[in-house]
Amino acid sequence: MRIFGSERIASLMERLKIPEDEPIEHPWVTRALERAQQQVERRNFEIRKQLLEYDDVMNKQREVIYKERESVLEEKNLREDILRMTDDTIETLVSLYAEEKVRPEEWDIRGLIKRLEQIFPISFPYHSLKEIYDRQQLMKVITQEVRKAYQKKEERLGEELMRTLEKMILLHTIDSQWKDHLYSMDALKEGIGLRGYGQRDPLIEYKREAFEMFEELTQRIKENVTELIFKVEISREPSRERVLVGTPQVPQPALVGANQGKERMGTSQESHLPHRSGKTKIGRNDPCPCGSGKKYKHCCGRR
Repeated sequence: MRIFGSERIASLMERLKIPEDEPIEHPWVTRALERAQQQVERRNFEIRKQLLEYDDVMNKQREVIYKERESVLEEKNLREDILRMTDDTIETLVSLYAEEKVRPEEWDIRGLIKRLEQIFPISFPYHSLKEIYDRQQLMKVITQEVRKAYQKKEERLGEELMRTLEKMILLHTIDSQWKDHLYSMDALKEGIGLRGYGQRDPLIEYKREAFEMFEELTQRIKENVTELIFKVEISREPSRERVLVGTPQVPQPALVGANQGKERMGTSQESHLPHRSGKTKIGRNDPCPCGSGKKYKHCCGRR
């Protein structure tokens, strides 16, 4: 009533000076309470509706990522998917350093080569790329060199190991990048309400920026997968037979100890016999020299 009630009701209650513990049954007060309750419910409904619209943006992005992840798990051969990501990465880099609106003489070929060599383990000759004045031809030349390097790595590792490597890298990249994206979306959601002070709808701004961030996420996944697939190396463990043949035989400590025990069996039995010396006389109540802990008269002194 303090927020949504009318001032007329408040002034009326003050003039009548009705005690707080007395029930109020006047029709004016009843209608005012109904109107206030309706406004509260309408306000709460709008808040819940707006929260659902915010959550709907994240749910759509989550569905896309989870669907992509499930397809990776079910697919046995991801070679074509990786190559498509590689082609998209090359196209993005060429569009960035060799813009279509810029004359070919002004293309940043050195910057393009530097970025390409950061991702791919390939040396691109500057003069060869500098002489190309067509963007499609430039992408074609770069793509051919990258695919040759990919084929060489697959031949070196083997087809089965390469398929396993592709799946591991793709799953790891999707998971790690998606986690970072969730943190960024939470930060965006916390501060998006301030856009209302600039006469802009926070929900529309949230949807727009969320879409841009999701586009950046997909591009990062492609670039990271492309970079890792060329840079990660797998070292094979030597076979067990090779290890056994090449390793010299080392004597077993247990066997050596057993042999020594057999050789010393006689001496160990003799060591338990009482030590008798002509020069030293052992008293009957002295500890027995055999090491049993008993008195001499109750141990070896009985003999």
